[in-house]
This record gives sequence, C-alpha cells and structure tokens, in this order.
Amino acid sequence: MAETVLTAFWLLTASIMDIRTRRLPAWMLALGGAAAVMAAVCRCGFTTAEYLEIIKGCIPGAFLLFMAAVTGKAGMADGIALIFLGICLGGKTCLAVFMLSLLIISLFSGILLALRRVGPGTRLPYLPFLSAAWLLGQAVLF
Repeated sequence: MAETVLTAFWLLTASIMDIRTRRLPAWMLALGGAAAVMAAVCRCGFTTAEYLEIIKGCIPGAFLLFMAAVTGKAGMADGIALIFLGICLGGKTCLAVFMLSLLIISLFSGILLALRRVGPGTRLPYLPFLSAAWLLGQAVLF
C-alpha cells in the first residue's frame, strides 16, 4: 500500500513538472529510481524468476528510451520513468500500462487535432498520460 501511495505521489508530481516546464529535473528522476530500487529489494525474495520479472518490466521503458535516442520524438525522462515503473510493476503489468498510456495519448491527440487546437508537429508531455494509465490500472486492480 505504501508503495502505491509513493508511486502515485511521485508520478503526479513528475506529471505536473512535465506539464509546466516540459522537463523533469535529475533529482526527481533520482528520487523515483531510488524508490523503485528500494521497493524491488524489499519485495524480491532474491529468486531468478523475480529478477527476470523486473528485467521484463524494464523492456517497455528501454524501448521508449531507445526511441528517444534514435528519433528525438520522445523524452529521455519518459523512458527512464517507465523503466522505474517497470521495476515496480513487472513485465505484463508494465506493458499493459505502457500500451494504455499510448492509447490515451493517441485519443487525446486525435481530439486536439480534430478541434484544430494543435498541429501535426506539436509535442505533448507524456508523463501525465503514463500517470493516468497507471492510476486507471490501479483502480481496476482494487
């Protein structure tokens, strides 16, 4: 329960920073990373299966980080934040949250394009949509 509350607080704070400044400070990423690693250490029974689940959870974030490095269309902090979520969530859940966040941002972008509020080259902050997907996933799990 404490892990869920801390993750929600971190994601919402990071989302607000991402919306306001379009950047995420290094100290905020370090705080999220430390919390994710501590949660993984406290949760893990140090079995190979649990380590593999953590590694599988990092794959969507690594993919986003790779896409950010290659295309420059995504932010590096977005990929790093998704890696931290993957450490906490595991493989299947992190992939589901990632796909749901992409669905939400694509629907939002489509609506904004249809209303002519943005152009095709407009950049949107991703962390609010990742936070919304994670919160929606938490609401479904409870």
